[in-house]
Amino acid sequence: MGISLLCILCLWGLLKPKSKAATISLLLFMWVLFGFNLQSPDRASYEFMYGNLYLDSYYSLYEPGFTVLMDICLRLGLSFQGFQVVLATLYVLLIYASIRKYTKYTSYVLALFIIAPFLWYISGIRVALAAAIVIFSFQYLLLGGKKNTFYFCLGIVVSVLFHYSSCLYLLFLLGRKRDFKKRKILVILFLVTVLSVIILRTNMLYIIVNQFTSRYKTLQWFNNNADVIGRPSLIGAVSALAILFGNVYVTYMVKRYFEKHSTEKDRFSLVNRKFSYLVYNCNCAMLLLIPLILLNLNFFRPIYGLLILNACSVANMIDAQRRKRVRNRLTYDNCSIKNAYMSLVIIVWSLFIAFYQEYPCLNTIDSVYYIISKNLLFPF
Repeated sequence: MGISLLCILCLWGLLKPKSKAATISLLLFMWVLFGFNLQSPDRASYEFMYGNLYLDSYYSLYEPGFTVLMDICLRLGLSFQGFQVVLATLYVLLIYASIRKYTKYTSYVLALFIIAPFLWYISGIRVALAAAIVIFSFQYLLLGGKKNTFYFCLGIVVSVLFHYSSCLYLLFLLGRKRDFKKRKILVILFLVTVLSVIILRTNMLYIIVNQFTSRYKTLQWFNNNADVIGRPSLIGAVSALAILFGNVYVTYMVKRYFEKHSTEKDRFSLVNRKFSYLVYNCNCAMLLLIPLILLNLNFFRPIYGLLILNACSVANMIDAQRRKRVRNRLTYDNCSIKNAYMSLVIIVWSLFIAFYQEYPCLNTIDSVYYIISKNLLFPF
């Protein structure tokens, strides 16, 4: 039943990109999947932690913000299922509040987002909530200015309280000022190549990080050992790089469209052009994570947070193409073809990312099939 609902709602959202009914249905479905999940790779660990939080050895195991949230829910007498519902409510509200600020195609973006990476966020609840906080804070980076930049950084600080990897989103600050031209990207690629060689041939990062923290889980991310959990295989590394560069290409196409078709008189296109520029720049800035991603795939997590911004950017371009067609009273033209082509590209791209996430879990109890189907409200 869960799989069938997912397919129906995704098609509805993609075909009716501005539908309020589709948006509400998708949000409700996400809330149910997140809040009433009965089986996911990390669920048992979180449930055990929740039940034993007040033991000295466990209270400081997770990030302080997440621990305090668990503490509050325990004091309110909530079971772990109730805690999940609280998390789901906060998460869905943050995601919706973010999307509606960046695009009018809310159901379209939610349909893409539920394909990838939302379904895997049901398991990684800490990183999910942290990413949602960053996406919501992105609006301040878009507004620009020192005061708004401070608010964005404050949002990053709050997100770090739920997952330490969120500090990597500070790379977004590199996208504020100038566009990433080809020369700048080549410099970044040269830099990451040199850093990759150094990081993968030495244990330098582990030694440096060990000076600041003794937290075992964090240190393992920087451990240059082939047997460490999270170390990418050749297929995993190539796929991760393909997603990184693919995101850059997709957002470049959107940026280029708004460069060609924006006019000073059209406020709508100017706002979308600014958004598309910043999203593209942020994707380019994330290329700096390549050395760390080749060391451990845990550093790939911020890339998933970017996917919803990428989807918003694409949705804005499709909306702009539709407006142009309506304004010119055209029923079928090159604009229509480009619209359909870009929709197809982004859908196929989302499915590729979903397959990348699912591939290591195929035919196991960690598969996304079990995450969807094992739910309190539709356990079949």
